Amino acid sequence: MVVVGSANLDLRLRVGELPQAGETVLALDRSHHVGGKGANQAVASARLGTATAFVGCVGDDEDGRTILRAMQASGVDVRDVELLGGVGTGLAVVVVSETGENSITVDPGANGRLPSERVARVLRRRCTADTVVVLQAEIPVPTVIEAIRVAHGLDARVIFNAAPFTALSRDVLAQVDYLIVNEVEAGELLGDRTLVGASPSRAVQQVAGLALRGGVITVGGQGAFWADAAGTSGHMPAIDVPVVDTTGAGDAFVGAFSSAIAESATLREAVSLGVRAGSFAVQREGAQRSYPRAGDLAEVGPLG
Repeated sequence: MVVVGSANLDLRLRVGELPQAGETVLALDRSHHVGGKGANQAVASARLGTATAFVGCVGDDEDGRTILRAMQASGVDVRDVELLGGVGTGLAVVVVSETGENSITVDPGANGRLPSERVARVLRRRCTADTVVVLQAEIPVPTVIEAIRVAHGLDARVIFNAAPFTALSRDVLAQVDYLIVNEVEAGELLGDRTLVGASPSRAVQQVAGLALRGGVITVGGQGAFWADAAGTSGHMPAIDVPVVDTTGAGDAFVGAFSSAIAESATLREAVSLGVRAGSFAVQREGAQRSYPRAGDLAEVGPLG
């Protein structure tokens, strides 16, 4: 599996309640973690035992080297990560409340310098018809579009997590095998912010209709809705667990989902594994270090 995306150093601030607009609150404590949607998803996949390579950029600085060491420790192949001089590693400021909710602001840094030409070269070298290529939207949009085009042309299976929401043309989305969004992103994608709440089954079928094989809408504490290209759909309920920190839970879902697809699981099985991985992750602080290894998932029940 090849994940193309972002890598950040996360500054995590714990607060009693998330600040309102114009409000100043004092943090209860702070910590640093390795993050970024792309790096998180690569780590989530690798921890479950799927051979996973990451393609991205970090700054030629201590933050960048910290990220690479952490990803390697989780089993991710980072040989195609470029260290860039003259630009800092991506930084995310993550504010987490005592109920586990979060607010995140990201400075892309080196992630904004990931060129489409280099990604295309790497994919042509690494991809076969059996390869799963995973993308998100914390890197330049032209790079995302080119990666989708090249991977699709190589008959790789493309998974696109449209987060943060980025409007891509229907022609581009038609080259994506599986499209994954949360409920807010689904509203933006479909041009109807009320549809997911009113009729999630209808909404996910519309999302699936944009992709080749299927679509998924994650809905936090409600789990995830899914639909395939043949019109079969379903809902995988969330698992009732104590919530400590929701940071990176969506990435845990995507990484586990992608791992399952790479291991030839059905769409329903992949969604079930994603929900279980996300449920495991929210019980612990931080993103990557909270992600499960295969044996850990027994804690959150059998495959649904």
